[in-house]
Amino acid sequence: MRILLLSEFYPPMLGGLELHVQTLARALSGRGHDVHVATLGDPERDQDDDLPVHRLRSTTSRLSGLHESSQRPFLPPVPDPEVAWQVGRLVASLHPEVVHAHNWMAASLLPGRLRPPLVLTAHDYQLLCSRRDLQAFGRGVCGGPSIS
Repeated sequence: MRILLLSEFYPPMLGGLELHVQTLARALSGRGHDVHVATLGDPERDQDDDLPVHRLRSTTSRLSGLHESSQRPFLPPVPDPEVAWQVGRLVASLHPEVVHAHNWMAASLLPGRLRPPLVLTAHDYQLLCSRRDLQAFGRGVCGGPSIS
């Protein structure tokens, strides 16, 4: 089976999500699946051992002031224009049988008649709170979905 994993972050950036996706990709590949990973980053870095890693540029990563750290430019809960275009090209060229997205990267997989089935794994509180850590910008615990 050909599988496309979508994840905002992937090694060499380290964290729980990154290592989870890398471990999953390697395990699926080890079982004989054709696995590709699409992630944010410098397109010059394109391999992880024997796994093809497609590093994508995002529009939101170039907008200053949106992120606490320029090293971790999270995607918004809406499609990023550049990421959506690049993911669309990947789907058209790779013809994955399934796309497994992690967090908001799924928003950039646009609907269409050629879109493969989508599996979404949420790794944090993103569906409940605009901040992923369930904090309401210094006002305590987030009360639910809202702009702030």
